[in-house]
Amino acid sequence: MIVREVTAADVDPVLALQPVCFAEDPWTRGMIEEEVRRPGGIFLAAEEDDQLVGFAIGWNVLAELHVLQVAVRPTARRAGLGRKLMIALHEAARGAEAAWLEVRLDNMAAIHLYEGLSYAAVARRPRYYPDGCDAVVMRRKLP
Repeated sequence: MIVREVTAADVDPVLALQPVCFAEDPWTRGMIEEEVRRPGGIFLAAEEDDQLVGFAIGWNVLAELHVLQVAVRPTARRAGLGRKLMIALHEAARGAEAAWLEVRLDNMAAIHLYEGLSYAAVARRPRYYPDGCDAVVMRRKLP
């Protein structure tokens, strides 16, 4: 498994993972294409056997990493890939002093992943997601 920067050729595979990984609120082609071009953006792909199996998107803004999406194909989960993508995001966010993210309150697998990476819950956003689910705001310091 390799982690690399996303290219324009990855837009379709990332788009295909959206409804599988984010059934409640998948991103559109336009949103993904915008992230591929975004200055200061970090968009990483995880590839195995020449197939995209996951990705991570973040913004490095004013000494902070804002984690937007982390996705792993369901058949590739529970093998440490989400952790590898998060670590790669942290490493790519040069100069960032802290990392922030929002995660669905009912996504315990993701919450456990983030807690294992030293993220701590710092706030809650009621009805943050389109289906009314709350978000947990999590933060960690970066070295």
